[in-house]
Amino acid sequence: MHQKQQSGVGVLIRQRLNFMLALLLCSTPLLTNRPLLNRILLSASALAFYTLSLLFWAYFFPYRHKNKTDKTPLFRILLDSVIGNDRSIQSAKDGTFNPDYFALRSKPAISTLLVDENTAVITKNANGKRCLLLGGLWTLRRKTAIFQVFDLRPAVFTYGPDSRRNPITQNQHQDNLRSGKTQQIGLERTRCVTSDGVELIPVLKIIYRIKHPSELEHNSRDWLALSAFLESAHVFGNVAHQIEDMIGAHIANHLKQSINTVSWDQIERSASSQDKLIAYFQRIIDQPAQGSNGQSPKPLLPAVWRNVVITSIHVEQVWAG
Repeated sequence: MHQKQQSGVGVLIRQRLNFMLALLLCSTPLLTNRPLLNRILLSASALAFYTLSLLFWAYFFPYRHKNKTDKTPLFRILLDSVIGNDRSIQSAKDGTFNPDYFALRSKPAISTLLVDENTAVITKNANGKRCLLLGGLWTLRRKTAIFQVFDLRPAVFTYGPDSRRNPITQNQHQDNLRSGKTQQIGLERTRCVTSDGVELIPVLKIIYRIKHPSELEHNSRDWLALSAFLESAHVFGNVAHQIEDMIGAHIANHLKQSINTVSWDQIERSASSQDKLIAYFQRIIDQPAQGSNGQSPKPLLPAVWRNVVITSIHVEQVWAG
């Protein structure tokens, strides 16, 4: 935290030094031996060029504001950039915002938020109304807080125990109680039990992405519905890892329900080797996407997750007890 504060102070000092240097360069003609009128004209021309360059930057900046006729926020942003005020403009980049912000009970006021093209932000005002912000520069009203931050880039994650050895037998011989408890929690994430009590622990590699609002039929309405659903599960802040845990849990629950209806003997007859066991689990994963008996495909995720597209689910390993 102290390092972040030092970094912020350094940026502020550099901004102000650049501003002072620009003013010094603009006033340099006044120190020459030219006629007074020429000195004034040269200084005025340099200042005008500097001002026009700032206006040029402001014109092409990705500014977004609901009230298109309100130019006051844009000029305030321009003024902040000139005087080096880094407290009013905050940024959300690559699906993340300052995590310290979400840890505070009383949120600091943010007047302006810059959102990059890989990020979507949900805000809430004092009345609990949600708003979706996409790439661009946004001005926020008073008592409006950043609630959830989404990463729009495709992502890949592994769900299940991260181990090169059989985690079931490894956990049984764990001497360190704390490590054993941690290992047990990891096993429970994907732990499947056959009808006759045999433990099977799959490890899943999942690739997914979150749809841009332009891809959805109801545009931002689906996003706000997903936000409300995540809030009901106490998910807020930078939500990427929490969403991955929820996606993994849904897929793992589907596997658990399927394996619980068959015995180990039934599995072993069709999956007599490790490769065949992995293929057996892969077929269970792929079956909902293909459908069976002419029925409509069974979705792995609830309808409220229509924003989420699962590109692929690959069973990397299956550990047996």
